[in-house]
Amino acid sequence: MKKQIKQINVDEIYEDLKEKLVGLTYKPGEHLSTETLIKHYEATEEAVGEALNRLIRDGFIVWTKTGARVVTWEANDVEEIQELSLILDRLVLEDIFELDDRSILLKELGIISDRFMKADSSDDQVRWAELFSKALYRSIGSQRLLRMASTIKSQQAMLRNILLKQNNHVPQLEEHRQIVAGIEKNDFQQTLQGLESAYALKTQAILKQI
Repeated sequence: MKKQIKQINVDEIYEDLKEKLVGLTYKPGEHLSTETLIKHYEATEEAVGEALNRLIRDGFIVWTKTGARVVTWEANDVEEIQELSLILDRLVLEDIFELDDRSILLKELGIISDRFMKADSSDDQVRWAELFSKALYRSIGSQRLLRMASTIKSQQAMLRNILLKQNNHVPQLEEHRQIVAGIEKNDFQQTLQGLESAYALKTQAILKQI
């Protein structure tokens, strides 16, 4: 009997391409050949086309006269992405300060901060910083905010990886400690100040590179 080969679906192509875009396997400005992607994924033209259309809607690629191309970033794009992400993070913090019990969250943040401090490479530091942010979002259990944040956080991760590749900039532990301390002391302003400080430093670092 001839073995049946499972055909990859649109969601799988989309998720794989998104991961590669965020991780800079495909660089900003790089052309994406539809024919090459069809062969790579062993997929139909329709499936690849739909995955690319989703990535266009998400702001990762654009259509040009020569086909799909990875988006390049201007200063106003960076500022907009960072501003929107900060707004969403602030909403998350407001919800966290409404929680009656933050002990589980604080324990998780403490573990992540410790792993961040002991990380051997900048890549690992970035990964732990990303997990720190995800822990904050998970703690409030808001699917609405998670959905809203999904695309903008992926774009932010793409920007962060560009910065990391260019000058080895990594997140600073001090801002994370300030956020944790603010949550522990029930001091929203201290927590917000740590968050805003981290955003300001990162935004300025990215803007210097474009």
